[in-house]
Amino acid sequence: MIERAVPVADYVIQQGTRILRQASPQEREKAARDLLPILMATESDLQRSSNLQSLAGEWHIDERMLIQWAQHRQVHRFVTADA
Repeated sequence: MIERAVPVADYVIQQGTRILRQASPQEREKAARDLLPILMATESDLQRSSNLQSLAGEWHIDERMLIQWAQHRQVHRFVTADA
């Protein structure tokens, strides 16, 4: 079972792809924004980039948009924490 294990980020993307196959662009955007914390929760820049590329490719979302959403979420989190 361990040898066949799928990384968490890949599993999340696969499940979301299956569920959102017929979803509207707005539903895909909301789901992608909700998944960003999971996909960005690594200290490895290379892994974060790979996660974003995977999500962008599977869900047909512009990778630059995902990066902007992730940055916006990061800034919002820091502003909220400082308040």
